[in-house]
Amino acid sequence: MDQASDNPSPLHTIVVVAKCPIPGKSKTRLIPKLKEEGSAKLAKAMLSDVLITLSECAQLAKVRKILFYAPANDQGKTIMNNLLQELDLSTSSTTTTSSDHPQPRDWMLLPMISQDLTSPNLGDILTDILQRTRALQNNGNVVFLGMDSPELPMEEIVAAINNNQQHAVLCPANDGGYGMLSVPRNAPADRIFQGIRWSDPLTALGQIKALTDANIPVQLGRLMNDIDEEEDLEALCQRLLATAGKDDRITNANEHDNQQQNGNDDVLLQSSSGSQGPSITGSCPNTRQILQELNLLSTP
Repeated sequence: MDQASDNPSPLHTIVVVAKCPIPGKSKTRLIPKLKEEGSAKLAKAMLSDVLITLSECAQLAKVRKILFYAPANDQGKTIMNNLLQELDLSTSSTTTTSSDHPQPRDWMLLPMISQDLTSPNLGDILTDILQRTRALQNNGNVVFLGMDSPELPMEEIVAAINNNQQHAVLCPANDGGYGMLSVPRNAPADRIFQGIRWSDPLTALGQIKALTDANIPVQLGRLMNDIDEEEDLEALCQRLLATAGKDDRITNANEHDNQQQNGNDDVLLQSSSGSQGPSITGSCPNTRQILQELNLLSTP
C-alpha cells in the first residue's frame, strides 16, 4: 500500500550509444582490411556482445537499459529492432518502460538527435540523451557505454551503477577517449559534456575536466580497448586467441558483492581480492565467430 516501500532504491539506467551496422558506414577505418560487408558484420557482432553481456548480468537485472541509435529514422529503428529480436531481447516503448520495474532482457529503443558521433556536436547529443533518460522517471545513476569495446569490465560497471556517492566513474580507452562513464544523479546535464574535444587523444581528460569543473569528482576505472584501427583489431584477435578453450561466461561480480564502493574518489578501481583488477568479459562469442568467418581468428 505504501508506494515508497515498493521501490525503495533509486532506478539506475544503462545507456548504450550505437550507430546501426550498415555496410559502407560502419567501422570505416577497417574497410581496407575487412571490406564494407566485413566491417559491418564486425560492428554488429561487437554491439551484440555488448547487449547480451549487459542483459545476462544478474547484478543488472533491475537496471533500466536503453539503446540510443543512429540514424534516427525508420531504417535505423528497423535495423535495431531486428537485431534485438535476433538476440532474443525484447523491445519496449517509452510508455511501457517508464515502469519502476524493468525486465532483465528488456531494452528501450530511442533515436539519437544526430547520427554523427564524431562531430563537435557529440556533446549536445550526449546532453540530450542524459536529459531524456532522466525524464523517464530516472532518479539514479546513468552509465554510458558505446559499441566499440565488446570486452566489458563488468565488475566496474556493476560497481558504478550502484555507486551511491556523488562522483562519476570513467574508464579511459586506449585511444584517448573513454569506454564507460557513470554519471551521478547530481551531475548537471547541460554542463558535463560541453567544451570537450571529441575523437581526440585528450577526450578523456577533457571529459574529466568538464565533470570536475561542474563540481563532480571523478573516479578512474581500468583501461578499455576500443576497436577502431587495424592494430586494435589485431590486438583483439590476440586477446581472444589467448582465451580460446576457456569456458565462455558472463562475468557477474558475485565474488565482490561487498566491494562495490571504493571510498576513494580519485584512484584506479581495483579488486581487493589481490587480483590485477576487475574481470573483463573476454569471450565475446559473436565477435569471435565473425572474426573466425573472416579468417582472422583460428577456430579452437
